[in-house]
Amino acid sequence: FLAGGRLARAREIYSNVVSELDESSNISLLLVAHCRCGLAGTSLLYPDDEPGDGLLRTAAEKNAREALNIVTSLKSALDTKTDIFVNIPPFLRLIFLKSISSINCNSRQLVANCLVRASRYEDAKVFLEKAVQDSPSNFDAVFALGAFRLRQTLSLKNIPLKSAVFSSADKKFACAQLLEAAKIDSHHAGPFALLGYWYEVQNVIKRSIGCYSKALAINPTHPVAGRGLLRVLPLEKARTLCEIAASTISPINGWAWRGLGRISFIEDEDDTVASSLFQEALRCRDIESPKGEYLSFFFLDPRNSYEISNFDDINQSNGVTCNEEKLLYECGKVWSELAGCYRRLDKRSAAVMAYNRCYEVSGNIMSNSDCSSWAQVELELGCFDEALVLFDRVLRFDTSNGMAAYGRASCLLAFAKRSAAEGKSGLAYNELLQGISCILDNLVSEEISLDGSLLSYSSEFGCALKLLGDLFSLGAILPPDVFKSKREKLSSQKENI
Repeated sequence: FLAGGRLARAREIYSNVVSELDESSNISLLLVAHCRCGLAGTSLLYPDDEPGDGLLRTAAEKNAREALNIVTSLKSALDTKTDIFVNIPPFLRLIFLKSISSINCNSRQLVANCLVRASRYEDAKVFLEKAVQDSPSNFDAVFALGAFRLRQTLSLKNIPLKSAVFSSADKKFACAQLLEAAKIDSHHAGPFALLGYWYEVQNVIKRSIGCYSKALAINPTHPVAGRGLLRVLPLEKARTLCEIAASTISPINGWAWRGLGRISFIEDEDDTVASSLFQEALRCRDIESPKGEYLSFFFLDPRNSYEISNFDDINQSNGVTCNEEKLLYECGKVWSELAGCYRRLDKRSAAVMAYNRCYEVSGNIMSNSDCSSWAQVELELGCFDEALVLFDRVLRFDTSNGMAAYGRASCLLAFAKRSAAEGKSGLAYNELLQGISCILDNLVSEEISLDGSLLSYSSEFGCALKLLGDLFSLGAILPPDVFKSKREKLSSQKENI
């Protein structure tokens, strides 16, 4: 059920086992601890934006701590040489001991994951270090600590942490911890993928490619290594690895489908195929809900500043979002790329729906380029009111955006024509003035003579000059009294409209 993504059913089975077990025997206690870890793990698989996420995280931490208490009591009995092997066949004793060690490490990691989600990083660090101390040769424990150290080293600028907790020595320690994990078990792709990420951060691209390639040789669908190679290799060279990953049945190969989609519309110029590939990507867990993935922090491009405009509250994000929002940003970008394919295929209504979905899934944040493209589609459909709102949002964060300025002036020209046709001359006049001002401020420069008179307009964009001429020309149909009431407030060039 877990492999199929049926988390609710898996939780139900774990709960039924816990409720029906008799905890009088040590074997039953160990099985209860295992199920408690399973309950905690399934709770953490839900993304952070799920309804009631705080309750799920609390339940996960409670189950993980209860599992830890059970195995701690069993270990204590072993240390005091209490005979806990009563009624246990000899061939199960070794398995029993190894299970105690494994569940002990697993429960500590689960508690640490809960603490990380609750932003209690110091407490999480203690649990992970204790797990390594208890089982220094346990791959999962060593790798979890290395991944945690690397994450905190790279996120110091994004997450307010005490400098005393994570010093510069953590950088080398994280790398050494990942190398140790790779030595313990070289059949896991995780350490090699994170080492590749680390080298990419250090701009050692050759070593980064080597580590990413090693990780994909072990696991062709590894989401960290796959995204890494797509960043450091040209798209055409990444085609083969994307095809191999996409042909593998996996819920976390969305990066491969997206890579093939980008190759299709950039290299092959086939938007029909690209749109199908992007749809496949959006069905994958690492694209649709990445925040539930254990290594989701490393899905991010370490060289991207992710300067994203938050239209709902500019002061809240100040143009830069936190790591959780960045993960949603990738899903939004896939929707945006799909919308671009629809637009080039003249499926503008589908493009608008895709852009709306992009806006929804990315936490109501979009890049200026995506928002501007969305506004252009609305403009092409004749939805001038919707387009004007979007163009205004772009200009709110980028006042020198020429495309948005041109689009806004086009919308205002359409509004002025509508107002003039309805006999609202004053409103049409104001809309024309706004359009002219938008063009003059962003796209067209004025040549002024020595005596201050206007000689001509110039622009590197002929379309901007034509639009300016259309705005001026429309003024000819307005009645003269509209100009007289505003004459004192207009500049010389606007009086001649």
